[in-house]
Amino acid sequence: MERLSKQELLEEIQQRDELIVRLKSQLDQYRSYVHGRKIAVSAPETQTTDSTVDGKTFHKDKKTFEIIETTLLANEFLCQLERCEIDEMIRSMYPEDADENEDIIRQGEHGSVLYVLEGYF
Repeated sequence: MERLSKQELLEEIQQRDELIVRLKSQLDQYRSYVHGRKIAVSAPETQTTDSTVDGKTFHKDKKTFEIIETTLLANEFLCQLERCEIDEMIRSMYPEDADENEDIIRQGEHGSVLYVLEGYF
């Protein structure tokens, strides 16, 4: 049996953790499909068709775009949107930093902002 260094073991654990997250997400998607739940989201139409912040789009590298896209498509409500709508949402997203232990949003609050969080929680 090959002996691995501590760093190699940590990298292996990280890769396996990421695989577990992906597999759990896929399992949730399959379960949602099998149970055939009916999903509906209703919201008033906005006055403009431009959903970007002040008409701006924010550049993202391919990896970041794909991570956000995968995250949105895994959401049982957002996956119902057209691909062009999801792409527009992603292009209009912008980064915001938060301090450790800072509340981003509280459960039960009404909001009009979609957050995609990066990191371990």
